[in-house]
Amino acid sequence: MPTASGTCATRTSDNDGRVTAGWRPLPPGVTSDLDEWHGAIAAHRHDPHLDLDGDRDVDIDDATIASLLLYLPPGSGLTH
Repeated sequence: MPTASGTCATRTSDNDGRVTAGWRPLPPGVTSDLDEWHGAIAAHRHDPHLDLDGDRDVDIDDATIASLLLYLPPGSGLTH
């Protein structure tokens, strides 16, 4: 099962390993990481990189896990 920190580090919008939210202005064409999770949930799109709890479903549980990692440095995350 993937760790949340490892998954987030490989799937952030700008590949910096830090989970971001759209609460601050972003450059044109850049989507915040939480917006990416919410978009996948709304579209019922499965993406193994966004499935943080390993249940093969991208849902609000995964977005909740990602929100716990907001703005933390890469590698400091949740593990099972």
